[in-house]
Parts: sequence; structure tokens; C-alpha cells
Amino acid sequence: MADFTITDVHRKKQYTVGSSSQQGPYAFTFRVNSGSDLAVYVNSTLKTLTTHYTVSLSSGSGSITFASGQYPSEDDIVTILSADTIQRTTAYSTGGSMTASSLETELDDQVIFDQQMSENISRSIQLSPYTKRTTSSTGTSGELFWPYDNTASNNANKIVAYDSNGTALESIAKPGAGGVTTSTVGVGGSATASYNSSTGAFAFGIVTGATGATGSTGPTGPSGPTGPTGSTGPTGPTGPTGPTGSSGTNSQLSMTWNSSTSDADPGAGKIAFNHGTVSSVSVLYVDDADDAGADISAFVQSWDDNSNSTARGHVTITKEGTASTYATFKISGAVTDASGYTKVAVTHVVSNGSFSNTDGIGVHFSQSGTDGATGPTGPTGPTGPTGPTGSTGPTGPAGSGSMTNFVLEDDDGTEVTIADGKEVKFIGSGITTNWTDTDNGTDGDPYDLTFTVDASQTGITSLLATDIKIGEDNETKIDFETADTINFYAGNEKQLILTDGALTPGANNILDLGSNSVEFKDAYFDGTVTADAFAGPLTGNVTGNASGTAATVTGAAQSNITSLGTLTTLSVDNITVNGNDISSTDTNGNITLTANGTGKIQFNDLAYIPQQAITSSSNAVAWDVQAKPNAYHQTSENTTFSAPSNAVEGAFICLEINYNGSHTIGWNTVFEFPASTEPTETATDGKTDIHVFRYNGAVWQEIGRSMNLSES
Repeated sequence: MADFTITDVHRKKQYTVGSSSQQGPYAFTFRVNSGSDLAVYVNSTLKTLTTHYTVSLSSGSGSITFASGQYPSEDDIVTILSADTIQRTTAYSTGGSMTASSLETELDDQVIFDQQMSENISRSIQLSPYTKRTTSSTGTSGELFWPYDNTASNNANKIVAYDSNGTALESIAKPGAGGVTTSTVGVGGSATASYNSSTGAFAFGIVTGATGATGSTGPTGPSGPTGPTGSTGPTGPTGPTGPTGSSGTNSQLSMTWNSSTSDADPGAGKIAFNHGTVSSVSVLYVDDADDAGADISAFVQSWDDNSNSTARGHVTITKEGTASTYATFKISGAVTDASGYTKVAVTHVVSNGSFSNTDGIGVHFSQSGTDGATGPTGPTGPTGPTGPTGSTGPTGPAGSGSMTNFVLEDDDGTEVTIADGKEVKFIGSGITTNWTDTDNGTDGDPYDLTFTVDASQTGITSLLATDIKIGEDNETKIDFETADTINFYAGNEKQLILTDGALTPGANNILDLGSNSVEFKDAYFDGTVTADAFAGPLTGNVTGNASGTAATVTGAAQSNITSLGTLTTLSVDNITVNGNDISSTDTNGNITLTANGTGKIQFNDLAYIPQQAITSSSNAVAWDVQAKPNAYHQTSENTTFSAPSNAVEGAFICLEINYNGSHTIGWNTVFEFPASTEPTETATDGKTDIHVFRYNGAVWQEIGRSMNLSES
């Protein structure tokens, strides 16, 4: 009989295989009657006793050892389970014997079976023990059944969720299985989002943003070479205007404008025009020094160094602090060195606003490139069309004599002499010849030999000509009317243009790619697809990454979007959510949490500000309260707390002072204490004082203190 005690154990043991001793042994601490009462897995594969492993049993425990050649690999999971066959091997009859041995074995088996069932149940989906639901009655009670359709295919792409009453489980379509559709909501409307639980389809209505105000026109810079025109992208919503940045260092010459128009030195650090109307200015009078007194004469007198037939350079004068007031001139003549100043010959290009006497100005010069060498002569153009035939001259007198032969020459110069009485036959590939008039042969009625081009042409390998047209008529054709361009016409309108590197419509918004009834199959793009809108369902899978601004939802608040799936990083305006971190990407940016109406901002777990150390140097403590609002200071010398930096009205800060010796503490006058009296600090080695302050926009008001605490 199995005469032993079965303790309360978990009948399962797991190991992660290491880099050594991979054969075992792997111990387990529950009783079994034999090695066949175990199930051994390596990862998800069930192993066989003797073939793959052997079992060693002892009192209340045992171990398995893998056979040679069957060792698991490093990082494999070895699972040992109790797997006693659930059966009854004893039978008691009326009047039969009932021994302690048989009862002991039967009860041991029953306990083993119960422990196996407990281990199986622990791996199942269960309700919490405190759930308010019973297995009787209905509604919020009763058994909770797992939905399953006997037709397996009906369960495909389904998920299990609670029904609308929250009392039973049902299978619904997997979100996204039905694709995504989008529509446009007008300016001022509300964004919409819906989900069809029968099909798994999402539908989004995206609000069109209002067009922002046009910014002011900046000064016109010197003309650069014209680049190729890119396709026009859609207009995005205008973001909020950021704060005005601090004034940067002037990268131009800093000077002062003089309203005088006299040909004379305009004064130290000044520049003047030779005409009161900016657009009529033809000479600039530039002092030899700038506002800082630096000698700029050599620089100014180099403005005409380059030889350029259009402009030797451009000079732009901009009013300091008012970028919209400027004047741009091109250097159109020689620069003259006068006494204490330089005269610069210019031609007005563009200007805006007006200058006042003593205005601070910035002077910026950009030099033009030197004229390049004359390029080679281009190829000779095609020969013009033949002029009209002149009128027929008078008939000459009749000739006399006879012809015995004549000569015919083909395109390659081969000549054949045709003797009197010989015949000539005209043969061409793709051409049919036919005598259409064989009467008379006189000047008034000549013989007619007609050459007809065959409809089917298999021998022509190229048609190269300037301005060639191919088509049904002049309204439906392929036209090579422009160099390096193929134009496609239909309905007497240019529909499509093919140029080097671009296939474009003949005009804006006139050509559809496919139709409702006839669609293209697949499309492949290496670049950006830009459209004013997408209509109809956008379905199917994305192969590769969907990234960049193409993955940004714009418009009004998306209050109906309830799920964005699992995102590695989510960026909204200047806020980034990455894992457990929320941060601002804006330089010195704020993060503001605001509840709606009488709502609250609730933290379900502990919220805290990390405590950070601040130190004393030269008997003073500098405290950046933006970086360290919850600070502690361990004294090392007599010190005074300076006025904190980066203070914000309404901020709270906390300070713990740990005395490492008997040091005195002083306070800057920005710290305000009750009755305007600084506290007497403990100043005793091994003690702690704590102060809490609030900033009212002018001073830090003490709102709490704890003194003479034991240092911990």
C-alpha cells in the first residue's frame, strides 16, 4: 500500500536551462507513485519516458535526467507536471473486505487527482474571488459561458467581449478587420469616429482646419538660379504663433541712416542716399566706419570687384527692428573712394516702407558671380518650309531630236541608265504603286503613278521629325510640337504631357486616373503621394513603416477616437509619450494639466517630486527651484541661501537641512517668514530642519516648518 503523507504542494515545477549541466537532474517536490505519473515538456514539446528522460523517486520528491543526445538547449523551458491517470482501481462489494491498505491507496490517489485539478484550474481564466456574481439566477449572476460557433470558420477574425448589458460574453468582429473609411467634416464641425462590431470597420470624419492669416512679406533677396518646379502640396493648418525670441546679434554692417542727399561724408557710422525718393536713388554715400567705429572702407570699395554684365552685387539696407522697411539695390557702376566716405553707383531693385533720420539700419552685401565664358554655338536649326511654287513661265519653242536613254539615281547614289524601249518597275516596302492614269502622257494630261503607304507597316523602325503628329485627326493625336515633350490630345484638348522626369495633366484638375467602373490594378511609388482628399475605403495592410507627418491626424479635437493601438512613441504638438515618460520637446516648454469645469485631476497612485541635493560654495547656496523643487542640503560650512532662480508664481518648494556640524544658516531677503522674522535654526550636528515655501510672484512665503528633527 502507498503508506505516506501527501503535503499541500503545487504539482508543477519549471526550469530555464542554463549553459551547463543541461542533462539534469531537474528536481521536483511532490509525490508520485511512479515515473509514468509525470508529464515532461521542453518548451511546448511533450517528451517520452525512457526515450528522452529517466525518473528517480525518493520520499515526497524526485528528479528527471535527460538521456544522452536528448539534452535541452540553453534558455529552453523544462516543465515537470503531475499527470497521474484519473481512474479508480479498487472496487468494494457488499459484504466484501475493506482494508486500510486499499483505503490508503484510494485516498492518496484522490488527493493527487485533486492537486492536479487545482494546478490545471490555476492556469484557466477565472473570476476574482471577490466578484459579485453567483452561479445561480440570471442577469448579473449565473454561469458565464465562453462563446464558440460550431462552424470553425465563423470564429475567424473574431474577438470576445462583454455584451451591451455587461453580463454575458459574445464574439464580435476584430477591430480593423473591415478596414477604415474617412470623410471630411467642414470647418467648425466636430470630428467623428465609429466602429461596426459586425464587420470590424472604422469610420472617421476628419475636420478641415481653417486657413491661417497670411504673414508679412519679407525683403526680396538677390535672384538665384531658378530650380525645377515641384508639385504643390496640400495646405496644412496654421499652428499657433510662438513667443517672440530674444534679439540676435546683427550679422550685417550696423550703421545709422542720414536723410541728407548731399554728395558728402554722411558722418561717422552713417549711410545716405543721393535722392529723397528711394526708387530714384542712384548713388549711396557710405562712411568709412560702421557704428562700432570699425574701418569698413576696404570692404565697401570691393563691391565692384567682380565683372558681371547684369549686376556686380546686391546691397540690402534694412531698418533695425522693422524687417518690413528695407531697400535693395544692385551695384551697377564703379565704386569711388572719396574723402572719408565711399560713393557706390547703384540701381534700385525693390523697397518697402520709409527711413527716418538717425534710424538704426543693417547693411548686407552679396556679391554676384563673374560672367562666364561664351558657350559654344548651338546646332543649326531645321530648314524652313519650301516657299510657294511660282507661276508657270511661257511655253518655249518645240524642241527637236530624239532620246535614246535616260538615267535614274536612288538615294544612295546608285545610277541606272534606262535605254530606249526598256521598262522600269517601282518596288517599295510598305508602299503600293499603281498607274492611275495611262492616257496621253502630255503636259496637260500626264501619266499618273500613285504611291500609297500600306496600312500595316512592319518595316518602319523609327519616325523622327520636328513637330510630328500621329493620330486620328488634329483633335485626337500624339503631338511632338514642343522639344523634349510628348503631348497627348483627346477631344481637341491637351490631356497629358510627358517630359523628362514628369507625367503631368495638360491643365490643372482635368484628368482622372481610372474611373468608378474601370480601375487600375496595383500602383508603386518611391516618394510622396500628395492628394487634396481620399474618398472611399482605405483598406488592406501596410508593408513597411508608416511614419513622419503622413501618420499625423490634423483638425479639431478627435474626441471620438478611443484607441490608437500600441505605439512605441506618440507625439502630439510638443508633447511626446514614450513608454512611462511624458516630456515636452519645446525648448523650456511647459506641460499643463487642466480639468474641465469642476472636474479634478486624480492620481490613483503615489505622486512625488524626487528629492535632490543642493550644496554650498563660498558660504552661499545657489538653488535652481525649477530643476530641484524638493531639495535637501547637508551643511559643510556656515552658509546663506541665495534668491532661488527660475521662480514661478504659485510654485511650492520644500527644503530639508541636515546639519553635519554646528553650522549657521542665513536667508536672502526674498524669503519671507512669519512676523518677518527669520527662524532660529537648530544648527546642531545630527539634527534636521524642514521648511516649505510658496512663491507669490515677489517673495517666497514660508507656509510650514518642522525643526530639531533627528537626522535620518
